[in-house]
Amino acid sequence: MEERTIDVGDFKLPKPRTVGILILLIFIFIVGWGTFVIIPAGHRGVALWWGSVENRIMGEGLNFKVPIAERVIKVDVKVQPHPFRRSMLFKRISDGENDGNDELPYRSGLCQ
Repeated sequence: MEERTIDVGDFKLPKPRTVGILILLIFIFIVGWGTFVIIPAGHRGVALWWGSVENRIMGEGLNFKVPIAERVIKVDVKVQPHPFRRSMLFKRISDGENDGNDELPYRSGLCQ
């Protein structure tokens, strides 16, 4: 087999028009990608315009936003189960410490 040498001068640079079109397509892709936001089920989107909160809440699904100027924070709005255990809530009553007061015990500051 015969070896071929490649001279650097054999390569052609792309035309300026081709480079310009490529840069324009990349710019359009980036702007188009940042134009939409998807809000998942059980969430809402809070829109921020240059960092300040707008008076607009985005619902679930595909939503429009202004690229660069607008940012969306996704907030979970699903109903969350309460972590307390019923046995601890009624412990005072079942231990015989009931002094005739049938109110539920609570810590001050939590249930005011």
